[in-house]
Amino acid sequence: MLFLARFLVLMVPFKFWRKTLGVISAGQGKPASSETYNTASFVRARAIGRHVRRAAMMVPFRAVCLPQAMAARWMLLRRGIDTQLFIGARRGADEKPFDFHAWLMLGDECLTGQEERDGFHSFRSKSKATM
Repeated sequence: MLFLARFLVLMVPFKFWRKTLGVISAGQGKPASSETYNTASFVRARAIGRHVRRAAMMVPFRAVCLPQAMAARWMLLRRGIDTQLFIGARRGADEKPFDFHAWLMLGDECLTGQEERDGFHSFRSKSKATM
């Protein structure tokens, strides 16, 4: 899944694969409602997040935050576990005006992208009424 995600990010325009991500959440990563997830879902989600992060260190390319979040989300959706994908930005250094980051959440649990997510503000999703 990391190979597929990296290929899409590099080679295919975003508008063609954006729907594979599902809803991109807004906010800072807290659950939208007080949904409760069963323990088995959390255990499986944590394990998949851990495996994706480990695999990202071993592949022969840079599998950064977005391909990791995409791969983990696809794998969890196949298992019936719905997650929240966040994509955010922050002011960058002088040579780059912005830095971008993606992270995947299940409730309060950050599955991928935990290391840097606190410094980023997620993008707001457009509602269907404003489209």
